[in-house]
Amino acid sequence: MNFTKNIAPSLTATGFTLIELIVAMSLVMILFVFSVAPYNFYADKSRVRLSVERVEQLMNKAKLLAGTGYAPEGKNVDLVVHIGSGSLEVVMYSIPTNSPVPPITSPDRKIVEKMMLESNVIISQIGGGSTVSGIDIVYRSPTGISQVWETPSSSVTPILLSGTTLSGGILGVKWVATWPLAKSFWIIR
Repeated sequence: MNFTKNIAPSLTATGFTLIELIVAMSLVMILFVFSVAPYNFYADKSRVRLSVERVEQLMNKAKLLAGTGYAPEGKNVDLVVHIGSGSLEVVMYSIPTNSPVPPITSPDRKIVEKMMLESNVIISQIGGGSTVSGIDIVYRSPTGISQVWETPSSSVTPILLSGTTLSGGILGVKWVATWPLAKSFWIIR
């Protein structure tokens, strides 16, 4: 009697086929894409919110400094917060007390502080006028009373706006449609 064992290896293989690997990798990539898009949206929205808060803080700081009579140069000066359309920064200037607001290029404007907006954030609109290149919010020393001046261009003397409320500026992300990632700020005197 011949008793032999069949010691030939099994022909069934373990593991994944190429098709199964492609399907699994496709599912992982789809999940990754759907998780990154909301993260980017909320990160951009947070940058816009933080930029608006920083602009408001700079305006509050200028009002406080002008109201207390503090002057960066050691004398009473009026403080101007310039918000330019299409700008990546907001600048606080000092100007001589109770003087008309000089053009942006004037040597009478001395830079007190510059505040950069968050990355990918830009001031996309001021007020709503297409000819407005920016606004100057002037805080008069020592009262802290504010005035809003419209700056048609950097070399033209700003124009005092009448009324109590500026229609608002909008900050938006540069490379995304600005409507879902926009936040308005209001200047109420």
